[in-house]
Amino acid sequence: LSVCLSVASGRHLLWKMWLGVVAWLTLEGAALCQETASFFPHTQSQIQSIAIPASGTSGIASPYPSTITFPADTGVVLAVNVTLYGFFHTAAYDVSIALQAPGGAYICVFNTPVSSSNDVLLGTYTFTSQSTTTYTPGGSPGVYVFPSPCIVSSTSAVTSSGLSSILGNTGAGEWRLYVYDHYGSNRGIIGGWSLTLGVPSPPATSTVIVTQTQTQSISIPGSGSSGFASPYPSSVRFPANTGNVLGLSVVLGSFSHSSATDVTIDLRSPGGQNLCVFDVGGSSTTGLQSGAYAMSSTRTNAYNLGNSPGAFALPATCTRYASGGSNATTITTSAGLQALESSDGSGRWNLYARDTASYDSGSLGSWELLLLVSRTTTMPSTTTTAAATTTSSVPACTSDPCQNGATCTDQLDGFACGCAAGFSGVQCEININECAS
Repeated sequence: LSVCLSVASGRHLLWKMWLGVVAWLTLEGAALCQETASFFPHTQSQIQSIAIPASGTSGIASPYPSTITFPADTGVVLAVNVTLYGFFHTAAYDVSIALQAPGGAYICVFNTPVSSSNDVLLGTYTFTSQSTTTYTPGGSPGVYVFPSPCIVSSTSAVTSSGLSSILGNTGAGEWRLYVYDHYGSNRGIIGGWSLTLGVPSPPATSTVIVTQTQTQSISIPGSGSSGFASPYPSSVRFPANTGNVLGLSVVLGSFSHSSATDVTIDLRSPGGQNLCVFDVGGSSTTGLQSGAYAMSSTRTNAYNLGNSPGAFALPATCTRYASGGSNATTITTSAGLQALESSDGSGRWNLYARDTASYDSGSLGSWELLLLVSRTTTMPSTTTTAAATTTSSVPACTSDPCQNGATCTDQLDGFACGCAAGFSGVQCEININECAS
């Protein structure tokens, strides 16, 4: 996928995606779509979940703002992508979100100017200047363009014209995400968010959020009036080389139960580390309000009986029950998080839910696991050098090794191909640029 975007007089930006990884390439003349240099995605992420609003049914979110900091050596910004993970709200029209750059300029991220009672459907949403699709209430998770204007408090309006002030300036410093709920009676969450900047050189490391979702609903209990849920456990699996886990959020969708104190939920990592997800303790008939809950390793506010759906900390302790109802294991979340810091997130994660008392029941419609991991970003180059395939004194370019109209330059140890627009690889044999056609 390639999209050309004008960012300055005589210069354009090409947005490319290779196997789900975004890269940016400068262009001289949109009509020609000539590739002249490679740019790289630099991502930093915030795993602390956001409650919308902080309390009650309207007002600022918590935290307000949520922040991400880019290091001092971050290059100039050539593109901006904002991704919201585990985003949900029971009335899309209520929510406005804006991003403030270190220099003070704002970008609108989310705003629905048309009155509607439709939900923001639970999922991952990316907002970028490179999209042409506008989000409308009830739209599915996906990739959308930055809206304009939006309201970031009860009185303050901003537009996305700030993008022009951000492009071409350094991305170093604190970026602030402001989330505001304008009306009453509805609530929502953001499980975590990432900010990706297009910069001229690859960063040493990026912190990214990776997710897996389980859509099979869970009955609590599976049968009767108490006992194990069904399925027990419920699982998601992360692919190989996911990376060491720096933090996590567990998003529980359509979670409800007629007695909150009856429910205990915990999570086991592929390496055997155990974390508490939900456990109120005590004895009460107070029900768990149906909705979306985000349980984050970096929040400190515990869920208490009667709390509305929102964003909370992982419980400090809980108990996993063995078959027959005996108390098998007391789990301490802090110990599990500490052990996870040196553990790869690849493999199967198991969610264990149980109803510990009789006469009440509930369900969990879906759950999503968000992992914060550290990675080094690398991208393919449009000009590469190859070793000579012969020991002869004849120049390597004599055999015309470069393909698809590329120019060949002899090197001491081989040759270098200067690829034409739309091609890459050692011999420019890979067609990568649809824009050239």
